[in-house]
Amino acid sequence: MHVHVIYTDSGMFISKKNYDSWRQIQDENPDYKASLGPWSKTEVIDFLIHEYKLDLQYATSEITSFF
Repeated sequence: MHVHVIYTDSGMFISKKNYDSWRQIQDENPDYKASLGPWSKTEVIDFLIHEYKLDLQYATSEITSFF
């Protein structure tokens, strides 16, 4: 499974939905700003650790339970 990290005016979230393109994500989120992915579990964990300075154990636990 792969996920998308989606940024909107109201925040950032991770979606399990299978999108064909960033345009589809934008069409479904009126306050869309940007999106990343599709990414694997490992890629999301690495991103959260490096971009948001999350603890490895915390990020791994949370993303693994999400997947």
